[in-house]
Amino acid sequence: MIEDFFDNRLIALAAERMTTLADYKKLVLPVFTKPESIVRTDEDKKLIDAFMFNLQVEPWTKENILEAIRKTIKDTDCKGKDLYKLIYGQDTGLPLPEVIELMGHAWVMWKLY
Repeated sequence: MIEDFFDNRLIALAAERMTTLADYKKLVLPVFTKPESIVRTDEDKKLIDAFMFNLQVEPWTKENILEAIRKTIKDTDCKGKDLYKLIYGQDTGLPLPEVIELMGHAWVMWKLY
């Protein structure tokens, strides 16, 4: 049952952004993988710390997660693509608030640390 919920939501997020079926892999694979070699700069570490601090939200909703993202961008003077690079290893991907809500706090920690 939970697998159906997860699969349907992730598929729906990807389907909205797909032009061809090949786009699915480009959109979804970064959700489940970490870049091969992660070298975090001091700037990356500061951004991660600020994001994890701001991500302490209740309830765990995409709206609250979006506010945490906005606050992190404001506090660190970064750009949204910087968070995408840290989490997905690329400048773009599925929408962070929705994916973070779906995947959970432990997933964010796995992706960033």
